[in-house]
Amino acid sequence: MSEEEPPVAVNYGDVIPISVGVHRAKHFFIFPDGVVIKQEGGTHKRPARDGPTRGSANMIIIHPELGTEEFSLESSSAPKNNADGVKQKRIYRYSSHTTFGYHIQLSAVGMVVTPHID
Repeated sequence: MSEEEPPVAVNYGDVIPISVGVHRAKHFFIFPDGVVIKQEGGTHKRPARDGPTRGSANMIIIHPELGTEEFSLESSSAPKNNADGVKQKRIYRYSSHTTFGYHIQLSAVGMVVTPHID
């Protein structure tokens, strides 16, 4: 998606698809109050041997009054062994970020942005 394309209108609490671990990913979202979140790429690191796999999404939040902040949302997965030491499944972990009074949570299905209520 080029920067000339209009942003996708989203609401707080929506599950917003982003591309974690994709170097060329570009996403552009706008919320009803004018807050913009962009994704400008990401990274992906594969394990050398049965270690954790890590991915990130490079994000920018632009608040109409408070300014701009860059941050990263990250995910990782690692194999879990059963009692016999046999690799069974992967355990996934996702990061979150708080800025300008907004909580940004990465999950298995996408990013969710919610405003803080103080």
